Amino acid sequence: MVVRGGSTRDIPVPESVIAYLLTYTKEVLPSIAGKVTPETALFWSTWGRRVVGRTRQPMTGKNLWRLTKFYGRAIGVPEFKPHDLRHGVAMEMYGKHGDLEKVRALLAISASTRRRSTPASGPRS
Repeated sequence: MVVRGGSTRDIPVPESVIAYLLTYTKEVLPSIAGKVTPETALFWSTWGRRVVGRTRQPMTGKNLWRLTKFYGRAIGVPEFKPHDLRHGVAMEMYGKHGDLEKVRALLAISASTRRRSTPASGPRS
């Protein structure tokens, strides 16, 4: 994964997610994007436009933000944000494995940007 500053970082992905993505890229993505190459966007957005009609383009951060806000309002949580999804994944991972280092690896939190493990342990490191 490419992160801020243009450097790359390996992110651990559960086997079930890998299996799902492989199926998705073989069975679903070609019908959306045409020929699938390593440069093909994985997720796409489709929306209606008055003059042009239906538009389909690779999903951007702005699309994700809009979808998150739309479905947050739909479920009665209008303050819901994409970062809440990240937090939810972290909490689920920690609850399942109880290993803070696995959570940090999954979320790509480097040692220079994280807080100490416990809130009462003092200033940020």
